[in-house]
Amino acid sequence: MFYRIINRLLISTFTMFIISLGLYIFIVAPGHKNLNINELDRIHSQLQQTGNANYYSGVNNYVFKSYYRWIKGSYKSIKNHYLLRERSQNTLILLLLTMFFTLTISFLFGFYSAVFKDSLIDRLLMLFGTIGVALPSFLLALFLLWITIQWFDITAGGFFSTEYLEKNWSLDRVLDFVKHVSIPVFVLSIPQIAVFAKILRNNMIDEMNSPYVLVALSKGLSKHYVLIKYPLRLALLPFISILGYIIPTLISQSMIVEAILNLPTLGPVILESILKRDGLGYAPVILLFLGFITVIGTMLSDILLLLLDRRINYT
Repeated sequence: MFYRIINRLLISTFTMFIISLGLYIFIVAPGHKNLNINELDRIHSQLQQTGNANYYSGVNNYVFKSYYRWIKGSYKSIKNHYLLRERSQNTLILLLLTMFFTLTISFLFGFYSAVFKDSLIDRLLMLFGTIGVALPSFLLALFLLWITIQWFDITAGGFFSTEYLEKNWSLDRVLDFVKHVSIPVFVLSIPQIAVFAKILRNNMIDEMNSPYVLVALSKGLSKHYVLIKYPLRLALLPFISILGYIIPTLISQSMIVEAILNLPTLGPVILESILKRDGLGYAPVILLFLGFITVIGTMLSDILLLLLDRRINYT
């Protein structure tokens, strides 16, 4: 077990190296070649005047081909730059809340759809799943934005109302945060809930028809005990194996939703940077950070699979 976990750590480290090297070669390095000495002097003086973190550490000596310096400077920019640090934290909070809501609701939907197969509950949940996959996230975000403004008099957008932006944490501020963050969490969760619930439902139905389940039921064991003890544990393995898929999917879908809802996250920043074709701006640093989150999520998913079933062997 220990050596398998070490193997996953090494693979994740190598994957992160490939991602960072690709960002440097295809985004950062071409931007360096398009700059001349006068532009470098202007960038360096501007950074000194504003006091911002210089995530291109070689700017003083005009050394831009140093991969190590770019990685080191990118880490410093995420850590020290106020805008990137705050928005990175907000992005992590949004992703964690969305993943928690997605996994909880999809688990309940998938489990009860399998237990009550072909019932009215099962058909309604599967209909909800089909609509959730087909409905575009940005369209749902616009619809909910209009509803909250017209019917509930809530200024959707951002994580807080104007009167709570600069206040300390209190019960009222927490409730205001929940009201605002529930909209992007719901919008981002709907397509994922539909996919995860169907996967768990189908796996549960296959395991419930297995001979060992019929034997356990014939011995007089409770149906709920048998379902939770045996089929659910095995059905969770494919369910957990796609946890690494949810992070890049959420990241790709969240950028448009974050821009529509005007959220203080990395989505609007990276969209603006990409539209400006700013290869030396925030885009490569943010993509490196998002890639790191994706690799960590995939690694945790693989390690969790190893803990649930030790027969799994990664090569």
